[in-house]
Amino acid sequence: MPNQIIIPFAVDIRFIPSIREDFSCLKDSLRVRNINVSVLGFLKAPIKTVEYVPVPILIRSYKTSDELAASATWFNNSFGNLNKMVITGDFKALRANGIMFIFFGIQMVYASLFLALGKAKEGGILSMGRQGVFFIPIILILPRVIGLNGVIYAQVMADVLAVILTGVFDVKLKKEEEKLMALR
Repeated sequence: MPNQIIIPFAVDIRFIPSIREDFSCLKDSLRVRNINVSVLGFLKAPIKTVEYVPVPILIRSYKTSDELAASATWFNNSFGNLNKMVITGDFKALRANGIMFIFFGIQMVYASLFLALGKAKEGGILSMGRQGVFFIPIILILPRVIGLNGVIYAQVMADVLAVILTGVFDVKLKKEEEKLMALR
């Protein structure tokens, strides 16, 4: 296989276990501070859990993307002249997805909220939107329009659209809540 495929794939494969390990360390450190990061802990103190989990993971994922990009650069310098576009493209993909990581969490919280409120249509659309409804058309169209950057930013674009849709559903939910409160 060509290096243009192997290097980004290897870096992406390494990113997930790194973030999983970071999350495990974060859970341990929060446990020392008596903050429960389980579903039960989220139900007991949702604001505290949302405050203490996504931000450190987002920062850590950004740092991990920098480290993995640096290791790809080292590999390139040590073992031959790889295509610089592959390394910078992989770095851009890790950074963009790391930045959108916090919004993914917000979207999933809202999808669960809508499902818990009995609004299966909204919850289902939010659950399927990110990886299906938005991502599939974007990954098919965007690379044809802007080339390799289309592949790099397809997931980010799907995340942005999913967050916008989450905001629309949130505004609609708040209006329904206001109507119910006015009836009381």
